[in-house]
Amino acid sequence: MRTATIPIMGPFFFNYSVFFGAETFTVTEPNDMVFLDYFFRRVLAADEPPTLPRRPGLIRRFFRWMAKPV
Repeated sequence: MRTATIPIMGPFFFNYSVFFGAETFTVTEPNDMVFLDYFFRRVLAADEPPTLPRRPGLIRRFFRWMAKPV
């Protein structure tokens, strides 16, 4: 990825102020596309990780297997 630089002044970045409902934050990125990519990922991100169903443990599976009729 290329960073935005000016040979005499060095690297430069842009501050993007985002107002989303009651939430306000500032993002510093080198160009519009990097900011839009960051914002897109933030909007699509889940608030919390999904809960996965817990598998029964080895002992519980063994007892369930033993309880089956022969």
